[in-house]
Amino acid sequence: MAEILRDILAYDKGEKPHDYWALQNQAEAITMAFDAWEEILRKIKQATETKP
Repeated sequence: MAEILRDILAYDKGEKPHDYWALQNQAEAITMAFDAWEEILRKIKQATETKP
């Protein structure tokens, strides 16, 4: 939290140390990749199951 407050103060001085919007987009991309990986694993498991 302290780092965010320092960034806000720096932004007021014309500096922009972090792009928090980019961090949010990166987190969304990671979540989507993880979901896709889980789907792949589910399909592999389904394809390798033995059916009676």
